[in-house]
Amino acid sequence: MSKTLLEKQYDPTGKPTGRILLIDRWGFKEIKIDQPILSYTASVGAMNDIDREITMSVLLDVDGEHKWINYEAQQVWLVLDRINENGDPEAYFAS
Repeated sequence: MSKTLLEKQYDPTGKPTGRILLIDRWGFKEIKIDQPILSYTASVGAMNDIDREITMSVLLDVDGEHKWINYEAQQVWLVLDRINENGDPEAYFAS
């Protein structure tokens, strides 16, 4: 029996791992993600242009359970451990 589209989306088989890059006025931090990344989204919370906070939420498969993990900074990059058609790492930027 074939899987539904929803089952395929949340199946960790073949999903990339990656890393999160957090950049703000205090510096830079890189966080390795070893679990399969199933999905991701970003949102902006801002009082003004200087005090804005970006949240990158990543849906991970952690031992068969799906968990959203949130990362906040002024700029957030999600860099996947797979290569795009240009030969560069596949990356998503939120600022």
